[in-house]
Amino acid sequence: MISRTTIKKLFFLGCIVVATQAQALVVLQQVIVPFGVEYDSNTQLSPDNKQSIWRYTSTPTYTISAVDGQNRWFSSFGLRLQRSSNKEISVDREDPVLAVGWERELERGSFKLFGNYEKNSIRAVELKRTGLINSDGDQTTKSINAEWSRLLTERLTFTLGGKLLKTLYSVGDNVDYTNYGLDSTLGYKLNEKINTFVKITYLKYKPDDNFEDINSQNYTGGVNIEVSPSLSFSASAGWNHLSTAGNTFIASTGFKYSVDRHAVNGVLERFVDAGNGDSQRSERFVLAYLYQISDKSKIGSNLSFQKNSFLATNQATGPLGDNKIMNLGAIYTRDISERWAMNLTAGFIRQKVSNQNAANAEIAGISFVYNTPQF
Repeated sequence: MISRTTIKKLFFLGCIVVATQAQALVVLQQVIVPFGVEYDSNTQLSPDNKQSIWRYTSTPTYTISAVDGQNRWFSSFGLRLQRSSNKEISVDREDPVLAVGWERELERGSFKLFGNYEKNSIRAVELKRTGLINSDGDQTTKSINAEWSRLLTERLTFTLGGKLLKTLYSVGDNVDYTNYGLDSTLGYKLNEKINTFVKITYLKYKPDDNFEDINSQNYTGGVNIEVSPSLSFSASAGWNHLSTAGNTFIASTGFKYSVDRHAVNGVLERFVDAGNGDSQRSERFVLAYLYQISDKSKIGSNLSFQKNSFLATNQATGPLGDNKIMNLGAIYTRDISERWAMNLTAGFIRQKVSNQNAANAEIAGISFVYNTPQF
């Protein structure tokens, strides 16, 4: 786990980066403090032994950015605090979240460089990624990302990106690993409404233990279409090649539609992912709806369904079970005043792992958010 000294250095680095631009034309700062309580009827998603808990959370966050001509510097520092009514099921957490970045507009493009440090619950992160429940420990990630884009002609754009990601786990059979990534995209603008692209992505997954490295390449082509100011579509297709599992067809399609007070968006995709000692193929469907009740309140709902099939594994426990997981949620938000907002949430999760009974969980919560105007 990263030391307090390192966290302090990252914090002061972000402050120094922005402070050196004290004479910038625009300097913006903001403080956001959400806090709330949530009830979870089955945190461990156990089919036969459901145990409920209450979670109390708060994530105070401070952001600062400076803009000077073609340059923008930004930093964000937060601390996710969580207390549990049953620490044997869900441990108390104090997770730092740090981000520092720089963007520069070039004559015919842009350059971006940013770094992140974040600690999360293994259980929460891996449930979203794999659909499986893991040990209730810490996942720590440290990353550096860079992206350069250039307008080659009036219609042709080239983008090149790279990343370095280090992931560490505190408990369980999870495998610490490093990801090295490189991607390039060539985009062509057919007209004002249609943009096409081809994209190549390379990722090297390197476990820290004596497990096999996994090389992954994506080759895709796609199109983005703006039918009208209210409706847009996107679609892409291609294949993924894994050094441990061969070729797999991948694709994605989505839409966004908004009219008056209504907004709907959806995604249907098939993708391949490598990490935490395994590689998997997933099919995912997401649909979300939002209705603006008034200038101060809105209500929304979302549905997601994901099926995960494991292609290869370095897990010490052996092959993982294929699974399906469904999430159904609803949210109501209201601005109480200029600085205060309230959120009401409710959700239902259903998980089915091969050769096991299905597990369900109901979740409900209320939270309040205090935020200062930018100053």
